[in-house]
Amino acid sequence: MKGRSRTTLKDIAERCGVTPTAVSAVLNHSRGRISCSLARRAEILRVADELGYRPNLLARSMVVKRVPLVGVMLHLSEKDFNNGHNQYFMELLPSLTFRFNACAFEVLFIPYADEKDQVRRLDSLSRNGLLGGVVSNIIPHSNTEIGTYLKKSELPYMILGYPDDRELYHAFATIDYAALLSPYLKDHPVEQIYFVVSYTRQIKFLRHPFPDNYFWLAAKAFPTAAEFASERTLFVLMGSSILELLKHQGIRCRHQLVVGSPDKAKFIPENIPYLLVDSSTFREKLADEVVARLTHWMRDEHLPKSAQFKLNLGPEITVGHNLSNNPNCKKVNFTQEKGAVSRANFFSSEHIPTM
Repeated sequence: MKGRSRTTLKDIAERCGVTPTAVSAVLNHSRGRISCSLARRAEILRVADELGYRPNLLARSMVVKRVPLVGVMLHLSEKDFNNGHNQYFMELLPSLTFRFNACAFEVLFIPYADEKDQVRRLDSLSRNGLLGGVVSNIIPHSNTEIGTYLKKSELPYMILGYPDDRELYHAFATIDYAALLSPYLKDHPVEQIYFVVSYTRQIKFLRHPFPDNYFWLAAKAFPTAAEFASERTLFVLMGSSILELLKHQGIRCRHQLVVGSPDKAKFIPENIPYLLVDSSTFREKLADEVVARLTHWMRDEHLPKSAQFKLNLGPEITVGHNLSNNPNCKKVNFTQEKGAVSRANFFSSEHIPTM
């Protein structure tokens, strides 16, 4: 019928009172894993014919050849990628891809602009049978629609981040910010701390401490003029690019500390104290867990044992600092809570390699 959407396995399953997996097994003449009576098999074939079901040939070829495909959805615009605001993407996508490939899964990268675009793209691929599973990050405080879609869908998934719906399967990492800042705060006591972050080039001020030690859960709180001008209020800028955004918007923070990655250290002015944080450690650990959970779900049809996986990290991820504005700052060890790892390659901004 003109204007009618394509009939899906789910449509047939709802009419027959079975699962889409059972419908797929009947229509693809699969035997062994799915138990289905001859009468029920005949009913599925009848309903499929009645609804005008036409199989997706590409999807069927993927099933026959057993080439599982995982979609990796990341919130990234072409503008941000070209402007260099892509560290999260550059670290995460390769890590996930290589790990899925090692498990004989292929990866399809799916960038999205906003939540509606995220749902639209996922629905289009899922309805056409092109995905066997999906990993997706989410937009803080804008993930209700994608969460509802995933819960209703039978598609295996893992969310990267902390969704509003805690029942969704998700994984995220937290950093012990108090421990991270403690060396600086010993010599620079303050009364209030704001973390300054940027999402889609919009500046947000988040008051510390955070719920569950995860700063994307913090409520936005714009500082007062007195706090901006006070030496007793510390503004922790999450990334060297925040300096540029603050300048562009005419915002001046009297007392600021930059937390950035080692490869961005050359962009930090010499007169501003900083901490260098190597996030590759927890990105790799998070990727390991996400891939293990999703491949187990896709391959063995076993749901993860718990909805949440939380990775807690201490100050061992710090690899460099210039907390005292001294270009010849001393080497200091930061160790994991269990004492398993230590890193001592600390250096000032004048000695950061630029390669």
